[in-house]
Formats: sequence, structure tokens, C-alpha cells
Amino acid sequence: MFFELIAPWYDRLMGRPDVVALLMLLQRCRHGAVLDLGGGTGRVAGELDGFGRVLVLDASLGMLRQARAKGLSAVCARAESLPVVEGSKDVVLAIDALHHFSQVGLVLAEARRVLRPGGCLLIEEPDVRSFRVKVIAALERLLGLHSRFYGPGDVHRMVEQAGFQLLAMVEGSTYFRLLAKRP
Repeated sequence: MFFELIAPWYDRLMGRPDVVALLMLLQRCRHGAVLDLGGGTGRVAGELDGFGRVLVLDASLGMLRQARAKGLSAVCARAESLPVVEGSKDVVLAIDALHHFSQVGLVLAEARRVLRPGGCLLIEEPDVRSFRVKVIAALERLLGLHSRFYGPGDVHRMVEQAGFQLLAMVEGSTYFRLLAKRP
């Protein structure tokens, strides 16, 4: 319900994504079919012009209305059970979304299932070690969201347990990015 309410203002609240940083990591990946898990309004997907065909997947219809208004392909579904053909994607993105998924292990298993061999998984997450992120986590709990924030080591372990190989880890002051591939 929260995301339904903020959908019209989400892009302005969140600001423009650091597309340069994302594209630098994605240079190591095959261009083509991209799935944006928890992609919401298409804030990131809309910035990936020329990288490939992007499908935005989110559980919030309000967020997806914003993505469709931008001309993006979008589907309403849960990341724990992807309505996507096995081995059909070159890249799976989870940008500022992993902490919202209730069953991260299942989401990562689904991401691996839909990726082609050699396909890439790119995760960008707020780093729970940051004071700012700890404040955001507390606010999200107060709002009734069931978010669970992680540190880079936690996500690295979960990604490896799901059968991915780590390609790169980039840590910033508030966010970290992880690039992995399906063997």
C-alpha cells in the first residue's frame, strides 16, 4: 500500500540513479534482454537506453503505472515467483530492491533460473552499516514496511549460495553494488 501511495512522487523523492556507475559494471555483461526486479516506476530501466530490452517487474500496480507511462514494458508479479521463461534473460537487476523482498534466497534462485548461462545479476543496495541507512531502516519499520537491510558481505554470501560467481563488488559510503554471473 505504501508504494501505491508514493508512486506518483517516487522518482522525484529518489532522484536520478547513478546510471554511469551501473553501466560501468554492466559493460562486463552481454546486452540484450534485461529484467528489472522491483523496478517500480522504471526509474533505472528508463535510463538504460541502448543496453537492451528491459522488462520492469514489480508487485505495486501504482508503481508500474508510472513505468508504463514512460513507455516501458512492465508486469505485476512477485520476484519470488517470476512469470519469466527459464534462461531467457541476459541481465537481472535488483536496484534498491533486495531489502524489500521477504524471501531473498528464493528471489536469487529465481534470478538464476531466468538468466542464460553467463548472464549477469547486478544488485545495488543501501549499506546497513551506514548511519543514514540505519535511520531509513528505522523509518521504514515505523511505516509498517517489512524491509530487511543487508551489508555487502551478507549479500555476497547469499549470491554465492544461490550459485552465482562474484565478478565485482563496489562499496560506497551509503550504497554498494555487486555484479555476479550465472556459470
